[in-house]
Amino acid sequence: MDLSNRKKTTLIDALRTKYPLNDLLVMAGLPKSSYFYQKEVQKQPDKYASLRVEVKKIFHENQSRYGYRRVHALIKNKGITVSEKVIRRIMKEELLFEVEPPADFDFLLSQIKQEIY
Repeated sequence: MDLSNRKKTTLIDALRTKYPLNDLLVMAGLPKSSYFYQKEVQKQPDKYASLRVEVKKIFHENQSRYGYRRVHALIKNKGITVSEKVIRRIMKEELLFEVEPPADFDFLLSQIKQEIY
């Protein structure tokens, strides 16, 4: 399987009522220690919960046009110290992708003028 240990653990938890744990671990290729480690990690609260809210807010306030660099710059301007990598990961996990910018109408207008004249 090409899944992360976190996803494998979630899958095993869903199937655990029907099948023995050891069989599921063997099928998933997940060591028992990794399974129980992931179960403990999943219990912990998200340390970036407040940052997630801020990133979503900034992203949607700007019509979904800002990428991670601009979002990071605005977060930094608010006095929050966090790396670009964390911003990228949060945006990826929250499915916050920038919308393609609108077509350059000046360029299109110049093309039309060239065809007319």
